[in-house]
Parts: sequence; structure tokens; C-alpha cells
Amino acid sequence: LYVPELSNHRIRKITPGGAVSTVAGSTQGYQDGTGTNARFNRPVGIAFNAEGDILYVMDTANHRIRQIQ
Repeated sequence: LYVPELSNHRIRKITPGGAVSTVAGSTQGYQDGTGTNARFNRPVGIAFNAEGDILYVMDTANHRIRQIQ
């Protein structure tokens, strides 16, 4: 399960066992990068492509659709 955290500016992954990890994001802003080097500003929506290998993020306050591979 992947979850956008609106006020923490992160994309989280939750395993079936309940372990939570950060896939991308750290602090508020706009920056492309890998993992916690990426920055979002109020991410609210996510979706995977048909193959399931690209995650798209609606980065609301930056007015962007971002992708995570």
C-alpha cells in the first residue's frame, strides 16, 4: 500500500505486516531526486501505470504530476 502524506510532504509505503517506510520526499518544496532527496508540496493523489513500475504523484501545491520509478 502506498500513501501520500499531505502535510508531511512524503510518499509512504506500508507493508502487509504494518512496516512503514518513506519512498520519496522529506520536507516541503520542489526538487527532483531519489528517496528522501525528493521534495513535494502537499502530495494528495497517487496512481501506478499499467505495468506497475512507475508511480505517479499529484504534487498539488507545486502544480505538477511527478513520477517515481
